[in-house]
Amino acid sequence: MKQSRILLLAAAALLAACGGQTADPAFVDAAPSYAALAMDQTTPDGVSPAAAALSAALVAAPAEGAAAFAPESCHPHLFVRTHEVVARVNRHLSKFLSHVAAAIGRRPHLADATEHVWQFVRRDGVQVRFTITRTDATSFSWLLELAPPAGVFVPVFWGDIDRAGATGPHQGKGTMTLDLTALHGVVPMEKAVGTVAASFETTGASRRLSGSSSASCTMARKAAITRSRSSRDSVSVGSTMSASSTISGK
Repeated sequence: MKQSRILLLAAAALLAACGGQTADPAFVDAAPSYAALAMDQTTPDGVSPAAAALSAALVAAPAEGAAAFAPESCHPHLFVRTHEVVARVNRHLSKFLSHVAAAIGRRPHLADATEHVWQFVRRDGVQVRFTITRTDATSFSWLLELAPPAGVFVPVFWGDIDRAGATGPHQGKGTMTLDLTALHGVVPMEKAVGTVAASFETTGASRRLSGSSSASCTMARKAAITRSRSSRDSVSVGSTMSASSTISGK
């Protein structure tokens, strides 16, 4: 009897260490995921004939290019080499959504009908806290906070999702903001600064991500992608000015 009691107490302590509560699947399904939001681009070079023509035009007419872009603006190739933009956006997404995945893979420290909170400490001592709040029957908001060892939490990623009509996990329509400057403040080895703000819509058949970024350039830029499982990927990238390109690949 004494040994059984010890085992039960040990199990209870272990459960408490892991958070001690069970997450509501509705909250887990409402969490953002890299698989649902990352852009797809599989073309080796990533430049269509139309984009190549635009690139040639911009390079052949430097005077016009100088007039079209501010002195500190991004190089025109940013807008025509779409695969590089896709890779950059995906890289930024992974920096935040990897924390979300690690959090919801654990038991929440708080779980009730309106809010779930996950919290853990990375191997390097950085503290992670992820909160999902239910705002109505199908809508949720997110907040990812990080803190240096013995430091205070700061928001680095936030957003919302409306899952009305969703047929699977992580599907829905919403917005998100990635604060790279705040991330750099907590994890100095992350060199990028700025913000990425986007809206998205994911379904069982397609997904769309569009928005703007000030992460690496002084001029805001926009990117959008629509993906269908039954057709080729289509990506369009353009600046807030007039330069734009479209690329398709298998």
